[in-house]
Amino acid sequence: MAMLMWHKNGEQMITNRCIVLDMMLTHLLTKRVGDFKKCINKNGFKWGKLLSDIANGVHINREPNMKWLKDVDVVYAPMNWKSEHWVALGINLNERLITVYDALISHTRESAVKARMTPICEMMSYLVRAMCQDVLISPYSVEPFEYVR
Repeated sequence: MAMLMWHKNGEQMITNRCIVLDMMLTHLLTKRVGDFKKCINKNGFKWGKLLSDIANGVHINREPNMKWLKDVDVVYAPMNWKSEHWVALGINLNERLITVYDALISHTRESAVKARMTPICEMMSYLVRAMCQDVLISPYSVEPFEYVR
């Protein structure tokens, strides 16, 4: 679906400095939560090649490569909650804000949303800081992102 959107709307995405990803970003972050929580030096956390490729705009069948903060300010990505409910995330890298687009708000209690989003909000700061050092003028704060739903 992300590739279809790119092929249909790629020029508009470049102009608006946004990108639509597949679920790999949220899948990889969710999968790494345990390791991230255990990591003492979060600035030295090993994110891995796939997350590095995503942040650096390396995608199969997508040109040009759009690097976070250099070319992209907002990242849109789907996220699956408990293998039963899909939401979309709008991740504003400059404002450090994640908007959760949820068509079935009553389906998930706010406490469960907070439990799912808090690790993502914490990890995004460190991920952006690690992957975007070459385009940052000043150090990127590691204060967690906020989220709204």
